[in-house]
Amino acid sequence: MINFFLTIFGNLDNFLFFLIMSLIFNMLPYMLGFLFSFFYKNFRFKKVWLVLWFVPLCIIIAEICIIIAMALPKSVFSVRFLLYGLIISLFLALLFYFIFSLLGRVFKVKNICHWLILLLILILSFFNSSFSYWSIFLYPFGIIEDKPLQSTELQSVYNMDYEIEMSYIGSSRIDQYITIIGERNDSIFYRTVYSMCGEWNIQEDSIEDNVSVQHYKTDVDSSAWALLDSEKSTIVKNLKKAIENYEQEYSSEEILHGYGVSISLKDYKQKKKRVLIFTNTEISFVHNAMAIEKMMVSLLPPRETFTSLSYDEVASKCAEKRNDIMKAVKKAQTSEKGDSLQNKNE
Repeated sequence: MINFFLTIFGNLDNFLFFLIMSLIFNMLPYMLGFLFSFFYKNFRFKKVWLVLWFVPLCIIIAEICIIIAMALPKSVFSVRFLLYGLIISLFLALLFYFIFSLLGRVFKVKNICHWLILLLILILSFFNSSFSYWSIFLYPFGIIEDKPLQSTELQSVYNMDYEIEMSYIGSSRIDQYITIIGERNDSIFYRTVYSMCGEWNIQEDSIEDNVSVQHYKTDVDSSAWALLDSEKSTIVKNLKKAIENYEQEYSSEEILHGYGVSISLKDYKQKKKRVLIFTNTEISFVHNAMAIEKMMVSLLPPRETFTSLSYDEVASKCAEKRNDIMKAVKKAQTSEKGDSLQNKNE
C-alpha cells in the first residue's frame, strides 16, 4: 500500500492522471447518480429520473467488467494482497454508487454536514478508484534470484561469514563501481572494484558486413580489504537483513533504460546466494527497494575512490577504444575480401 501512495503523490503527472481517470470514469457517474436521486426525490417526472439513474449504474458495471478482463491475464494478481485488494476495490466502486444515490435522496442544500459528507465520500471514492487503476497497470519490479552457492564460489571465501557485493552502473553504461563487503569475526571489511569500458565483444552481420561492438564488465583496479567503521557496520547488518527479507514489489512505471544497481548476498554459512537487480528505483515508487538502495548508496565510497577520471574523460576513452576496434575489424574484413577475390582470380 505504501507503493500505491508513493505512486499517487510522488509525481504530479501521476496524480493528475489518476485524478482525471477518477473524475471521468467514477466521480462523474457517482455525481450523476447523486443528482438523479436528488431530482427523483424533489421534482416531477420521476420515471425519467429513475431511467436516467440506471445509465451511470450501467457505466460503473461495464467499467468493473473491463477492469476484471484486463486484470485476469496479469501475473501480478497471483499475489494475494493485490488480488483481494482489487476485489474489495471493485465491490466498493459499486457500493459507492448506491451510497451517493442514498445521499441524494436525503440531501438538504442548506445542510453543511451533508456537503461535508458529500466531499468526504468523493475523496474516498478517488482513492478507491485510483487503487483499481493502479493495480491493473502494475509490473513486477526488478529481478530476484535465489540459488545455492557453487563449489567454486565456496572455495573463494576469505574466511568470511557472508559477502555483500554492491554494483552501480550509470545510465551511460560506460563504467561500473563495485563495493564488496564481508563480515569475519564480528568485524566488517570492504574493498572496491572499478570497471571502465569493460571487455569488448564483437558482433558481425555477415550479410551487410555491419559490425557492432558491445562491452561487458571486467573487474579491474581492485583494492585491498579495509576495516569499515562502526556506524557503517550497523548499516551493513540492516542491509543484510533487508536483502534477506525482500519480497517482489510492483510498479506502475515500466522503465527499461537508465541507471541500475545489483546487490548480491553470499551467505557462506547457509551456502546460498541471493541477487537483487533494480533499475531506476528512484522513479519507480517501490518503497522497500528504495530503502535497500538508499542503504547501499550510503555505503558506497565517493566516485573519486574508484577513479580520478571525470565522466566525460571516461566516455572519451571508451569511445576511442571502440573506434580503434571498429577500424581494426573493418581493416581485417577488407583484407579478407581482397584475399578471397585474389583466390578466385587464380
